[in-house]
Amino acid sequence: MCIKTVYMVFVRKITMLSENPACPDVGRIEAIMQDLLKKIIEMDEQARKVEQQAKSEKLKSEEEVEKLREQIYNDYIERAKARVEKNIGVEEKRAQEYLKAYEERIDSAKKEMRGLLEANKEQWVDEIVKRSLA
Repeated sequence: MCIKTVYMVFVRKITMLSENPACPDVGRIEAIMQDLLKKIIEMDEQARKVEQQAKSEKLKSEEEVEKLREQIYNDYIERAKARVEKNIGVEEKRAQEYLKAYEERIDSAKKEMRGLLEANKEQWVDEIVKRSLA
């Protein structure tokens, strides 16, 4: 029930009591009603303050949660960048090792082919000339 409704009910009751000549303590009843009305208004004001504080705290909490979310996100991004940088170094090292091994295989194959050329050069030249003239 809102304050205005309560006030209207009290005013009606006070009016009814004050119009009743049989009621000897109308002034006392009116004072009690006024006191009660003041208490209700104070309670309403208190409730509004509590509500405002709750809204204020909720807003503050939401802001803190948003800041915390941003901080967690930024920390995650920083850690991810660090991992990527670390992995780049590891991958570059792995690629260099692979390249070195591949180049060694190529050099080995070249040496083997030169060895075959030196060992079979005369025979191959003779065979090429023989086939060309035949």
